[in-house]
Amino acid sequence: MKRGKLGFTLIEVAIFLAVTGALFVSVAVGVQNSIYQQRTNDSVQSFVEFLRSAYAGVTDVQNTGGGRSEKAIYGRLITFGEDYNLAGERIENDNGEIFIYTIVGEINENKTGEVLTVLNDLKANVIKTTPTEDGGQEISLAGIAETYTPKWEAEIERACEGDALSSCDFSQMEGMVMIVRHPNSGTVSTFYSPKVIQVNDKVKQMQAGANVKIDLFDEEWDFKLLQIDFCMDTTGGEKINNRTDIRIIKGAKNASGIEVVPSDKEGYKCGK
Repeated sequence: MKRGKLGFTLIEVAIFLAVTGALFVSVAVGVQNSIYQQRTNDSVQSFVEFLRSAYAGVTDVQNTGGGRSEKAIYGRLITFGEDYNLAGERIENDNGEIFIYTIVGEINENKTGEVLTVLNDLKANVIKTTPTEDGGQEISLAGIAETYTPKWEAEIERACEGDALSSCDFSQMEGMVMIVRHPNSGTVSTFYSPKVIQVNDKVKQMQAGANVKIDLFDEEWDFKLLQIDFCMDTTGGEKINNRTDIRIIKGAKNASGIEVVPSDKEGYKCGK
C-alpha cells in the first residue's frame, strides 16, 4: 500500500498564515475599539457627574459657618482655561485642568430683582476678606475650591457655531460657567461667559498687596443665559468627527439640564 504524504505544502502554509493573521488583526481591532469606546464612555460619564456635582452644592441654602453665620453659599463658578493653579503658580494647562470655586455672599432673603444684580448687592464673590489683628485683611478663596481633570487625557473643546460644523477648528475650551441661586426665590440659574477670570493669579496678587480685584458681575465678563455645549475629544485628534457633545440646556435649573447629545440629533455642535 502506498503511504500518504506527510506535512503541508508551501501554499497550504501560506493560506494558514494569511487566515490566522487576518483573524488576529480582526480581534486586535475589535479589542482596540472596545477599549476606546469604554474610555470614551468613562470620560463622558465622569465629566457629566462633575457638572452635576456643581448643581448639588447650589440647590439648597447653605451657611458658610455654624449658627449665626452672616454668609451664605449662593453658587459655583467653573473656569476653563486658567493659566495658574490653586497656589497661584503659572502652569501649562495643556491637560485641560478645570477649576470650580464657591460663590459666597451676605445673607438677605428679602432681596428681589434679577439674580446677578441681587448677588452683586450682597457682595457675592469667590474670595473672602478676613480682618487681622494688626488692622489689615487676609485674602483667601471663599469656601472650597477644587480642580477637575478629564479622564483618559480627554480634551474639552469649544463647540462649533452656525454652519461651520463640517470645517470647525476645534480649540481647547476657555470660558466660565456660573451656577447661582436667587437668595429670595431659591431659583437656580446657569450663566455662561466666553471669557475667563484668572482667579488664582488675582488672589495671589491681592495677597501680595497688589491693587487688583475680582468682580464676577462686572460687564466685562458678559455672563448670559445661554445653551452651553462642550465637545469632548477622547482620541487626541486621531479620529475625525468622533467627538461627544455634552450640553447644559439654556435655562438649566438643576442637574437634569445636562444631556449627552447624539451625533445624529439636530443641533449637535461637535462636527459632522
